Amino acid sequence: MSTPITREYFISPDHVLTALRGPNWPHAPAMMSIVTDDGQLTDVPVPAEWVQRGTLPEGFAVDFLFDPEELVLKVKNSGKNYMESWVLTECPWREIPPQAIQQMTGIVNDVGNLKIVPQWLYDRKRELTSVSVAQNTTPETIIAQRRAQADAGADVGYQAASGSGERKEKKKGFFKGLFSGKKKDIVRVGGIAEHKQSFESGARPD
Repeated sequence: MSTPITREYFISPDHVLTALRGPNWPHAPAMMSIVTDDGQLTDVPVPAEWVQRGTLPEGFAVDFLFDPEELVLKVKNSGKNYMESWVLTECPWREIPPQAIQQMTGIVNDVGNLKIVPQWLYDRKRELTSVSVAQNTTPETIIAQRRAQADAGADVGYQAASGSGERKEKKKGFFKGLFSGKKKDIVRVGGIAEHKQSFESGARPD
């Protein structure tokens, strides 16, 4: 039975602990993002007790700067829809090498790709990412479209439906930094772009 390629496949069960510890553990605490009362996104050290427990308290989540849902889209655009098709195809040169899967999974769960953020901010970004994937565009484009609609009065319920957190986001525009990350690296290291080109052309690469 074929196994669909999903976002969850690329998420390590240890990603929360990785984010809690950060790149310099145990010598220095990881940094996490919070939103101040005046709507500023700022970084503060992760509390030591969180690291000791190895879990996040309610109200926080681990954000992926490069979301694995975007990776799933890139893989599917290269002609792959099931896990089995990654390792066995009729044309071996059309395969995505197994080591590429390891590399892409490693990048998604790399400490530099993880950041602890408020839950509402995580949920909002996930919604933006899902919408952008469905429309085959970028989260930044969706944000720009919605801001333009809100500014024009075309989307009256936009701010009211999302709560005070999003009103802060609209005012300060701090989502932009949360959509940066390792998009170029994951395409280069994973070989998705190169694979897609050879798959569509049917030409065997050297």
